Amino acid sequence: MHKSLRRLSPALVISVIALFVALGGSTYAATLALPPKSVGASQLKPDSVSTSKIQPGAVTAGKIDPTGLKVPKAGHATTANTANFADQAGTAASADDASNAKHADNATNATNATIAANSGALGGLAASGYQQRVTGTCSTAVSTINQNGSVGCATGTVMPIDMLLAHGSDGSQSFGDLIFGARCDELGGTEFDFTNTAPSNATLNYFIWDQSGPVADGKVVPANSAPGVPFNFLGSRVEGQFIFSIHNKEEITVNLHAIDNSSCEITGTAEIAPE
Repeated sequence: MHKSLRRLSPALVISVIALFVALGGSTYAATLALPPKSVGASQLKPDSVSTSKIQPGAVTAGKIDPTGLKVPKAGHATTANTANFADQAGTAASADDASNAKHADNATNATNATIAANSGALGGLAASGYQQRVTGTCSTAVSTINQNGSVGCATGTVMPIDMLLAHGSDGSQSFGDLIFGARCDELGGTEFDFTNTAPSNATLNYFIWDQSGPVADGKVVPANSAPGVPFNFLGSRVEGQFIFSIHNKEEITVNLHAIDNSSCEITGTAEIAPE
């Protein structure tokens, strides 16, 4: 004998479906909506916060501790406008400290910077406000060095005359417009002479002692002269003083000792003083 099954009523079916939907909806809502402040450090897994999860502008300067923060070997840090330290940065535009930066445009401290773009205005001055490399020269001695690198020449400078010549040789020294030359037993003569290289005549006044005794005299040394006014000391000696003068230009006083023995020794001083 078979028992007939009771058919489920439509109302009951609808009620059961509604119950499942309600339960499922509650679970889904509970998954998305968490209570406030319910997630902390203990709920975060390691490496769970990636760069893409950080909102742009969320990490501000106030959130960063700069202590020990540095860019160890940045090849190019052009946009590091407030970098505190860039050890070996190729370019650090406004770094506060770029110890070895090759280029530090506005660095407060660039210890070993190859280029410092604002160096032309050091201390608020242009480069022309500082001492430039010395380029001037003097035939006597330097007395002053000017800011642009030129020099002032000393007056009354005493310069040595020192020649030791073997027989058959010669030598010379220049003092202003005077060339003092000497020859030792050359072409049968041993002598020294005074040559004037100026475009105007000079006078040569002297007081000497040679083999003939004391001699005081004076001579004209022509402009652009060659070989000049000679004094012979073959096999003898000369001691004395010579004053070479070009009017309104210079006075050169020569104190001299010359002797011809196994060789020729010519020593003394030349003092240059402009008129």
